[in-house]
Amino acid sequence: MDIKKTSLIVVIAALLGFGLVLLNAQFKIVNTAPEIAYVDVNKVITASKDLKELKEYQQGKLAELQDFVKAALKDVEAQKNAKKKAELEEKYNAELNLRKGELDKEYAKALVSIDNKISNIIKVKAKELGFAYAVPKAMLLAGGVDITDSVVEAVK
Repeated sequence: MDIKKTSLIVVIAALLGFGLVLLNAQFKIVNTAPEIAYVDVNKVITASKDLKELKEYQQGKLAELQDFVKAALKDVEAQKNAKKKAELEEKYNAELNLRKGELDKEYAKALVSIDNKISNIIKVKAKELGFAYAVPKAMLLAGGVDITDSVVEAVK
């Protein structure tokens, strides 16, 4: 009977100990606030290789448009007939508006693509570094961990 009582006491003590371990683990999980990462988005955008390339491309296309306008003005000025001059101006204005519209659409589409790429890089970096959340620096009032430099390295 002594052995039965001793065994029962050992089993009860083990169960109580196991219960305390589970309770302690649950307490730690519940009371641990998730770490939030933040990113200085302006710094990331400034460092983005893709955005720099897009700006250079856009500047080149705008220079082509300026050359087109100069050539069109020269052609219009050379025209002596007033009616033909007006028709030529209308033709060149329509073509300029079409080219500018296409360029604007292309630029907007590329910006969306770059924005999506940067957002994805931020998500991946945050996850790699063990963060459940990543927000722009401007949205965070206090706390958080700055992962900007890691993101900047990835977008260069």
